[in-house]
Amino acid sequence: MTEEKLVPKLRFNGFDDEWIEVNIKNYSTIKGRIGWRNLKQSEYTESGPYLIAGKHITNGIINWEECDHLSMERYDESPEIALKIGDVIFSKDGSLGNPALIRELPDKATINGTMMLVRLHEKIMPNFFYQVLNSDSFFRLLHILKSGSSIPHIFQRDMENFKFKVPQSLDEQNKVSNFLEVVDKKIELLKQKQDDYQNFKKYLMQQIFAQKLRFKDENNHHYENWEQLQLKDIISLKGGFAFKSELFKDEGMAIIRISNISPNNSVILDDLVYYNKLENDSDFIIKKGELIIAMSGATTGKVAVYNLDYESYINQRVGLFKQTSDKLYYPFLIQYTHSDDFKRELKKTLVAGAQPNISKKEIESFSIKLPQYEEQEKIADLLSNLDLKINTIKNQNNELYMFKKSLLQQMFV
Repeated sequence: MTEEKLVPKLRFNGFDDEWIEVNIKNYSTIKGRIGWRNLKQSEYTESGPYLIAGKHITNGIINWEECDHLSMERYDESPEIALKIGDVIFSKDGSLGNPALIRELPDKATINGTMMLVRLHEKIMPNFFYQVLNSDSFFRLLHILKSGSSIPHIFQRDMENFKFKVPQSLDEQNKVSNFLEVVDKKIELLKQKQDDYQNFKKYLMQQIFAQKLRFKDENNHHYENWEQLQLKDIISLKGGFAFKSELFKDEGMAIIRISNISPNNSVILDDLVYYNKLENDSDFIIKKGELIIAMSGATTGKVAVYNLDYESYINQRVGLFKQTSDKLYYPFLIQYTHSDDFKRELKKTLVAGAQPNISKKEIESFSIKLPQYEEQEKIADLLSNLDLKINTIKNQNNELYMFKKSLLQQMFV
């Protein structure tokens, strides 16, 4: 039987050597420590050496402005984890992985106790190893660690035993990683574009709902002043049905539960459950385009627009906004629930430290300033168009991310 060669499916011209399997401990220095000798948050400083944690890294980019700082005295206690250009760091606690390659250092920097550092020797390029930490070979290690412990953690011995495949040629390592970096930069540019549009929409909403930015009618006149109302004047909040979880089915009518409303105000459809059709069920049915709100649990107050083509049921702790007045342009209500005005009403209702919970009566009593119908249309249509633009960019980014994932599978052994 012919032994399978260690070569990738997708490869640059001019390279035909087999890749080799290496153990990272033979090609690097690995540093991961338990803590900073009882370093407390109260010791953080306004300036001084940077202290990097996993929360400061997004898609391999370090947000230096968000990093904490510590004193030079504390920094000098651990010179072995003082960062250098070319170091690769990642989280060893909490959200495992999330690597970053140190490409620049605006000042002295180090890592906190939740991070690990790998400093490569001359036979493995740092930019190649960074891509290894975004590949299936590293994800398999993370999967094993996560499934084998209730508190996932990467120990230094885990990394010292980590094996992966690598080209023998430094030139090939560079070509592979440089190509993938081009894709990374496109992903980052799209993410920045998405953030810019989201910040622009946030600014517009603040100006619009503060009535600092107003629309005009066809005669170039401002519309009448906004009317002060309560939500109960224009909507009725419908509660869902108390479904019994032991009777959930593999098929039937889908049920939207509070777990299907994400912290990002969107509908999560990965864990839908189903139920047999109810009699007289019209009060519990949700249709495409309707607005729902989580009324208990960690996502209390989060809203989402239902986006499936077929009807579903809503569970008892999900509220459904039903329009009761022709004064309301429903898409305006959707934008209102993303405004600072709505968030302030929520904050007044939800008691700090208590189990999150909100009632139909409390939501219906929320204050709302309602423009004339025509101005509602203009406001909602403007903001909805921005939402479409943001979602288009988000989808492009997801497609590019999946493209990179496919490249990693084909360009790595």
